[in-house]
Amino acid sequence: MDTFNFKSYFFPLIFMLVAGWGGLVYLLTQTQPYVWQRWAFFVLLFMASTASAFPFVFLWHRWRQTPDAEQALVRQSLWVGAYAVLYAWLEMMFTVSLGLAAGLALIFLGLESAIRLIERARWTPGGGQPHA
Repeated sequence: MDTFNFKSYFFPLIFMLVAGWGGLVYLLTQTQPYVWQRWAFFVLLFMASTASAFPFVFLWHRWRQTPDAEQALVRQSLWVGAYAVLYAWLEMMFTVSLGLAAGLALIFLGLESAIRLIERARWTPGGGQPHA
């Protein structure tokens, strides 16, 4: 099993946490909700939620001892960030409901499951080239 460590992700993660959550606090307390501030809200929310989800995704894969999961760590954290931004956008338009939120979560889970299935089909134990 390939081992992956948290050290290589530590400084980018800290930067994204501080910039994302700090930027959101500043944006929500010191600015008016104009167009550019709303775009900044989505960007900062994406950074903050992605960085916040990463340690949990990392621990999940360490606990399950998933082989070759290093490439999935960032992608799965990005799914959480995309879900948070999409949910916030739908909430701003007053169109979100429990069924829609659950449906979107199931769609994201289905997409990730399909991607992981493709990765497992191409994975080889020695790290060699997959068969065509």
